[in-house]
Amino acid sequence: MVWCARAFRGHRSWYADPVEKLIMENFRCFAGRHEIPLKPLTVLVGENSSGKSSFLAAVRLAWDVVRRRGEAEFNEEPFWLGAYEQLATYRGGRVGRSKSFSIGMQTHPARRLGRLPVSAELRFEAAFSEQNAQPVLVKRSVSYGAYALLTEVQSIDHTVSTASTPSGTWPIPAGDVDGPRVARLPDWLELLYSFGGRRLPGQAALPGLLPPPDEWAALSDLAEAARSVGGFRPYAIAPVRTRPKRTYDPVKDTPDPEGQHIPMVLARTLDASIPGRGPLRDSLMRFGEASGLFTGINVRQLGKEGDPFQILIKTTGPARNLMDVGYGISQVLPILVELFTASAGRTFLIQQPEVHLHPRAQAALATLFGQLVKERRLRLLVETHSDHFIDRVRIDVRDNLTGEPDGTQILYFDTRKDGSVIHPIDLDEVGNVLGAPAGYRQFFTDELHRSLGID
Repeated sequence: MVWCARAFRGHRSWYADPVEKLIMENFRCFAGRHEIPLKPLTVLVGENSSGKSSFLAAVRLAWDVVRRRGEAEFNEEPFWLGAYEQLATYRGGRVGRSKSFSIGMQTHPARRLGRLPVSAELRFEAAFSEQNAQPVLVKRSVSYGAYALLTEVQSIDHTVSTASTPSGTWPIPAGDVDGPRVARLPDWLELLYSFGGRRLPGQAALPGLLPPPDEWAALSDLAEAARSVGGFRPYAIAPVRTRPKRTYDPVKDTPDPEGQHIPMVLARTLDASIPGRGPLRDSLMRFGEASGLFTGINVRQLGKEGDPFQILIKTTGPARNLMDVGYGISQVLPILVELFTASAGRTFLIQQPEVHLHPRAQAALATLFGQLVKERRLRLLVETHSDHFIDRVRIDVRDNLTGEPDGTQILYFDTRKDGSVIHPIDLDEVGNVLGAPAGYRQFFTDELHRSLGID
């Protein structure tokens, strides 16, 4: 079933390579180094305070590392991560707090990167240390196989950069920068321009100062690729969406993690009599019927265009105001509208989509997510506490409703004394979990026993 009609399909960025692996080192509750694979549909499960929200925040931070030259946003809705003291891992005792932490990502480019070799991973990583209680970028690297560019802050006013190729490591001229620029290390192409400046006008490269011409050209391709990767920034949806109102005043529909802009989006797009405005309604109706949440949704204008309006929901009997129906409807609408109107290939970080939904609706939401991944190439990272959601994901994998089985995985967050550990769990073609740790099975067994009243 196609949930979102063609009219709502955006244009994918020409080089929107997805994050295939998240890299973290000494970040919040994740002590040591962690490299966690991500798949088109990744479901996060685990106890409270086990690091699930921090993990989702790290995915967005990894995008920032690439596209914003390391200027990551550590405190932005819906993730408020704090200052350095809250960001770097604390191990206690003599070890204390980590002197630095790292965030990065790995992707596999969808096309050949110029003169670079085939079948290698493009990896980015940024390290941060403390300055005036805040995280400050001190190291940034990009690599592709044997080729790499690295810049590191050695002091408050000095950076050192190197380039690596199959034939060796080559120093790039160091640059003096003032204090305010330390957090903005040179861009990848700026490094290569500086590197290329070692050529004398009208002469070949100085012997021993530059790699062979083919390797230097491959480094240029690496820098250009680093500038191009990323596409749209991952979009985060908060665990608790905005409360419904009886009447809405027209306001700007600037995207908001809590969905405060959704009523305006609905007001603009639900009128099926206007060309191009019917597909969103159709998609919402299909989900409403599949989930048992509603059979109709409409906007009532309380005057002329631009005046206040109401959102009406039909369940049984006459349509009622959004304020007068189940709270779960107002909590799921922001998720539905964002996904149905998203550009193909976009990544979403979704916290607790099942809030205030009954089991049938929770399961229907899992099916919807799988189908959007399969049909729209959306990439969804979903934090959930719902076993109904997880069970439906496994059933849909068995019934081939979510694409290939290896396109879905569960990440189990296991809380330990020395920090949280993430266990990637794959599903086979009939939906069975593969390689689940004992803690994962115990987690769900205990919950089942509690629900049945078994000691």
